[in-house]
Parts: sequence; C-alpha cells; structure tokens
Amino acid sequence: TPFINCTVTFFSFAIFGLMPLLPLLVARGSNLPWKDTYIMISGILTFFFLLVLGFSKSIITMTKWYWSCFETIAIGAISAGAAYGIGKALG
Repeated sequence: TPFINCTVTFFSFAIFGLMPLLPLLVARGSNLPWKDTYIMISGILTFFFLLVLGFSKSIITMTKWYWSCFETIAIGAISAGAAYGIGKALG
C-alpha cells in the first residue's frame, strides 16, 4: 500500500541517513578536533550502508544483488556530489 511504502521510505532515510553522520556528531559533541580521519570514517560508513541498502533492496525486488548494490551506491554518490556542489555554490 502507499502508506507502507512511504513509512518504509521515511524510516530508511532516517536510519540510513543518520549512520554516516555519527562520527561527525560524536567528534563535534565531544569537542574533538575535526580531522580528515572523521571524514574518511564517515565516507566508509556511507559506502557500507549504501551497500547494505542495495542488498536489502535486491531481496525485496528479487534482482541481482550486485546490480542493486552498484545502482544504490551510484545514486548515492551522484546525490552526495550534487549536495556538495550546491553547498559549495551557495557558500
């Protein structure tokens, strides 16, 4: 049903979107210096959770897991690049 689809989408964005931000939130909350290490950890977590999301999607849609993972990571990378570009342009 549309209600179930929107509920699953909402929680998917909420949970999977928060995970890559956790290292940065921890560093900021404990007044640790912002180092490249936290950015790198966040990038690795982003890749991992996009992989998990793609694999989960392949189970639900009954598609090949590697294609679903590739597609999800590619869309995530394009989205991240667009968000970075817009943020950089707006200053």
